[in-house]
Amino acid sequence: MLTSRAEFRLLLREDNAHDRLMPIGRELGLIGDERWRVYEQWRTELAAAMERAQSASVLGSDLVNAVLAKFGSSPLVARRATLAELLRRPELDWRAVEEIAQIGGVAASPATAEVLDRVAIEISYEGYLRRQEADASRVARADAVRVPDELDFRRIPGLSNEVIEKLEAIRPRSVGQASRISGITPAAIAILLTHIGLFARKDREVRSRPDES
Repeated sequence: MLTSRAEFRLLLREDNAHDRLMPIGRELGLIGDERWRVYEQWRTELAAAMERAQSASVLGSDLVNAVLAKFGSSPLVARRATLAELLRRPELDWRAVEEIAQIGGVAASPATAEVLDRVAIEISYEGYLRRQEADASRVARADAVRVPDELDFRRIPGLSNEVIEKLEAIRPRSVGQASRISGITPAAIAILLTHIGLFARKDREVRSRPDES
């Protein structure tokens, strides 16, 4: 699978595939006890390394600032910085941060290079990852909103002719599916959601009316 074509490719990375798929495989009975034990050990190691990065810090001493200068990074002027803060600097990878940490008196990490790589990625792209997680949750909620089969897209004010033609051609089953159609803008999805809400309310009103026959 080419993740570059995925909608949330920052979340669907090669380095986190086992975190996404291993629990599913375990639930389906595809992952044995030994393999699961190794995975749980990995998660424990990752959590410990992440906690260390967030809590351990170095003071901007002459020695620390000299190493920062070696990597082309600005000095710490009379303050401390956590390892996570240093990892967010684009010019510093985890190897550079580990060197700075040891110069600053922080004990070397017992974590493997694979774990430290993962920690650096999660911290460096934390803001982007949170945004994509929020977007993914929004799409998941939209997937639960069904588009009524009898909905007439041409009677929805605000939709462009191009959007109407695409919706009529594909007839998406849900708003989430509609949002993934090329050319369907977030504004069009907002209009569609609003109109579906109005449609559902009118339908409830009709159903609640007493039968005059």
